[in-house]
Amino acid sequence: MKRIALLAILVLAPAIALGTTTWTPASSDASRSAKSVATTGTEAAPAAATDGMNLNAVFVLDVMVCAASGQTITDGASLDVYVYDDMVGLWAKSDMTLTVSTGARCGYARGDSPGKGIPILGKRGRIAVVPNGLAVSSGSITIWHLATGAGGAL
Repeated sequence: MKRIALLAILVLAPAIALGTTTWTPASSDASRSAKSVATTGTEAAPAAATDGMNLNAVFVLDVMVCAASGQTITDGASLDVYVYDDMVGLWAKSDMTLTVSTGARCGYARGDSPGKGIPILGKRGRIAVVPNGLAVSSGSITIWHLATGAGGAL
C-alpha cells in the first residue's frame, strides 16, 4: 500500500508544480498599482525585491482577480498575502488570506466593489497577493493590485 501511495505522489508531482508569476505596472498612469499574471492556480511566494506593489503613499489596496477573456473563476478562490520589509530585505507570508467569488470572469477580494479593500497602515515596503489553489476554466490568472492614495488612484 505504501508503494502505491509513493507511486501516486511521484506520478502526480508534475501536476502540482508551482508556476511562474510575471509582475508589471498596472498601467502607464498608475505609478503604484501593479498587475501579476500567474500561469497556474498555485504560485510560489514572491522572491525579488521588485515583485509585488510598492506601498509608498498607498492608503487602500483593492485586489481584483480575473480569468482570461471568455473564462471564469471556477474553484478554490484563495489568495495568500505576502509583505516585503524593505529594511530587512525579505518577503514574509502574512496571516491574511483573501477569497474571491467563483462563477464570474473577475471578482474583487474583500468585497465585490472597489474601495472595500485592504487598508494600508504602514506605508513602506511591498505587498503581493498570490493565488493558492485558485482554479480558472482555462488560461492564466491576472491579479490586479489597485492602489488608492490621498489623491485617488496611484
